[in-house]
Amino acid sequence: MKILFVTSTRLGDCVISTAILDYIERHYAHAEVTVAGGSLGLGLLSQFPQVKETIPMKKLSFNRHWLKLWWQTVSTKWDIVIDIRGSATSHLLLAGKKFIWDSKYKKPDSVTGKYPHKIEQLQRLLKTDEILNTKLYFQPELNEFATKALQGCEKVIAVAPSANWLGKIWPAEKFIELIKRIREERSDFKDAHVAVFAAPGEEHYAKPVLDSIEQDKQLDFIAKTKPAEAAAIISKCDLFIGNDSGLMHCAAASAIPTVGFFGPTDVKTYAPYGPYTEVAHTKESFENLNIMKNTLAEDELQQLMESLSVEDAFISVNSVLSMVNTDQ
Repeated sequence: MKILFVTSTRLGDCVISTAILDYIERHYAHAEVTVAGGSLGLGLLSQFPQVKETIPMKKLSFNRHWLKLWWQTVSTKWDIVIDIRGSATSHLLLAGKKFIWDSKYKKPDSVTGKYPHKIEQLQRLLKTDEILNTKLYFQPELNEFATKALQGCEKVIAVAPSANWLGKIWPAEKFIELIKRIREERSDFKDAHVAVFAAPGEEHYAKPVLDSIEQDKQLDFIAKTKPAEAAAIISKCDLFIGNDSGLMHCAAASAIPTVGFFGPTDVKTYAPYGPYTEVAHTKESFENLNIMKNTLAEDELQQLMESLSVEDAFISVNSVLSMVNTDQ
């Protein structure tokens, strides 16, 4: 059986879409999957045993990347095509079954009026009532890499203080204060190492956080890892705190205690999804912050996250860690 899965270009959406790969694994155990999507997430999705081929999609003018994808896939008779991008390409391919994204899947529930989480949108796409779960795989080589990266560390707090948009970034000084409180007020994290992650180009948001940690407890992964490598390391940590980002979704999918910080992005749609997850939100609602952002200059957008207090973030940390302790 051959399945084509067209996924997102963004890392976070890519990680959420692993719920579809998990669904395929449970229902079509012998299928061979080809995944097409952005290069950021393909290194992560290629770790799945059923993924036999990946097709990197780089945006081209006049949407020519979709024509290129059609040319790369049209000669195959697919048993199933699953396309979370809703592209015309998928409509033009031969397939036994097709599940192609439509904007109706993100509409609010007709009874409750509640907007669906991304996972619920994928359920609608697959036309299933079955609960979907995000999941990450790491091949032995990547697992070994991550183990070596944390060698000698008993407890590790993973911190992602950057994001792809300034408006989503909680100030570095608040991250510093929160880490201090966790290590001082929680005996289980008293001697914890702190692993700081950031993508290339986002170093200046993360470096002050790293520099605030005593040198023998610093783990510097700022602009030093590919997304799959960062995800593998995070999966072996004991707690994740960070802004709404792809790495937050990686942590949640790895089932480690995860606290995501939210402001001008929709927590109802993008909250971390996993067994041990919590969010800490600004005092203003997502809707009000989206009005407010139109009044700010580009370099002022970080103000959108300022009303999230360290106290509220610490409460969320305690809450998510209590979930783990309850299960143990």
